[in-house]
Amino acid sequence: VEWIHVIAWGKLGEVCGQYLSKGKQVFVEGRFRLEQWEKDGEKKSRPTFVARDVMFLGGGEQYQGAGNGGTGKPPARDDDIPF
Repeated sequence: VEWIHVIAWGKLGEVCGQYLSKGKQVFVEGRFRLEQWEKDGEKKSRPTFVARDVMFLGGGEQYQGAGNGGTGKPPARDDDIPF
């Protein structure tokens, strides 16, 4: 399991706050950035995504496509391998 920090603003942030909890699986579309800071003389960093759209995965009650896209599906890509 790899935990990645995700930032969501506005309505998308409200929906994520309402429906997400630790361990839930999501598909996040957005912009990647590496946050860097210094604490007690030690340099630290963490990968972060600024979400543009979020699709909630897994079973149970879902709210899909909460972001600007609103499709509830991951974006189509030309380089997907069909298997």
